[in-house]
Amino acid sequence: MLFRAARFADDAGETLVEERHVHEARDFLEQKAVESGIQALPTQKLLALMSVTRHVVSGQGDDVATTPIFDQYTTYAEREGVAVLSNRRFRDRLNDLADSNILNKRRGRGKGVQNHYSLAIDVGTVIENLPKSNERLGQTAEELRSLR
Repeated sequence: MLFRAARFADDAGETLVEERHVHEARDFLEQKAVESGIQALPTQKLLALMSVTRHVVSGQGDDVATTPIFDQYTTYAEREGVAVLSNRRFRDRLNDLADSNILNKRRGRGKGVQNHYSLAIDVGTVIENLPKSNERLGQTAEELRSLR
């Protein structure tokens, strides 16, 4: 972090690293960590993230219940030739993404009430770090980019 803060100070033509440079460095490194985290997601978690993102970019809402997310996931998995997880296993992937602070989770109340998920990070950051068209899941990523 100190190295990055010194770079920010140097880029600004300053010889002294100040607190604002450290804050810039922290924000920069946090953003890079999020981007790397998205790029390194395993296939099933990436499909789950893309399914939530689909609802956001298509204007269907920022806070989406589990069932429509699962339906979108199933469509994506089948199209990409990936084994479709059971609903329960899929919810585990959504919860993993929430534990990683990529998604926000709002718990449903009582039996039969679904959890709701939303993006915890900027939708632009998600889309920019999805696979390229020639990579695994690239077709789905390109579809999301075209909706934006």
